[in-house]
Amino acid sequence: MNETNRIEYKLEYNSDIDVEKEVIAFLNYKEGGYVYFGIDKDGDVIGIDNVDECMLKIKDRLKRYLRIYPTVIYYIFCNVIS
Repeated sequence: MNETNRIEYKLEYNSDIDVEKEVIAFLNYKEGGYVYFGIDKDGDVIGIDNVDECMLKIKDRLKRYLRIYPTVIYYIFCNVIS
């Protein structure tokens, strides 16, 4: 599956990624969108080493910089692919 106007792939999470920009763009789009971590630009699943830590960092960063709470307008979840 390729990236679209509603799907964005990120190979990994790090402080250089402007995740706030992606979330704001999707919040401004009527149908919303998805940011997937652990997937390369070709749509191949690479995975994330520490999923819980990654999810916590994303949630904390969005709360700190956007001043919004995850349960109100966006969800952070983990899909396990075997």
